[in-house]
Amino acid sequence: MRHRQRADHVKYTRRTPDSTVNLPTRHPLVDLAWLSGGLAGLTIIVFLTAGLIVDALVKYIPSTADNGLANTISTQLEKSFGEAIKEGQLHDETQRLFDTLATYLPADDLRNHKLLVIDDDTVNAMAAPGGVIVVFRGLLEQANSENEVAFVLAHEYGHLYHKHHWQRLGRGLFFGAIMAVVFGQQDAFQSQLGMAPLTGLQQRHNRQDESQADQFALNVVCRHYGHASGATDFFARHANPNDEPGLLSAFMMTHPLSSDRIADLQRRAIDLDCGGGETTPWVR
Repeated sequence: MRHRQRADHVKYTRRTPDSTVNLPTRHPLVDLAWLSGGLAGLTIIVFLTAGLIVDALVKYIPSTADNGLANTISTQLEKSFGEAIKEGQLHDETQRLFDTLATYLPADDLRNHKLLVIDDDTVNAMAAPGGVIVVFRGLLEQANSENEVAFVLAHEYGHLYHKHHWQRLGRGLFFGAIMAVVFGQQDAFQSQLGMAPLTGLQQRHNRQDESQADQFALNVVCRHYGHASGATDFFARHANPNDEPGLLSAFMMTHPLSSDRIADLQRRAIDLDCGGGETTPWVR
């Protein structure tokens, strides 16, 4: 007699789909925070890497690389800022001082430096590619002594000597190229997230450049005059203790705070045994 095994019947029960199966398990703000942090971290790494590479390469750029650019850069600067003053007592005295200070530059600086006095009320000065140093009439007319003007000119010489103009140009190009490769075509929001950390880092690097140029200038004026009197007058005159920015604002500044700058220069003058002395009158 053959026995049949009785099969167990499986009963099918229809299940209702979970309505939350495709919903995220985390709050959207958490994902946004991770995205922002990732972009910020990647931006910092890229910027620091670009800075190290550019700084290493810039050292091999000869100082004579600026010589062929002077006339072209001067023309462009005049188009951007205004006509240059090319004669008169203010120009002649500034040019005389400019040429005198050039004799104190390191022997390996072979640039054909060029002075451009812009006829504008702006109280500022700057160094540009081509070995060009720009000084605005407004700064020269406000100067109280030749020593003050000498420090400003020597400061701009310092930017050129340390090749800060090439460093900034190189970092900008290098960083932009890497960001384009990494992120490709970003939307505006992603671009802002990626670039935000760069601003603070770049400003910090700019402040380091300013401090380095200050040290260079202090050495030059101390050698020329035998003392540092007048070197900090420009910063002291424009500093207002009540207007000093807070910590965040200071982090975003391109220049050191005036009070910090003056104190640092005074300490360095003491270290150089470069005490006080008589300042030289300046034409206005």
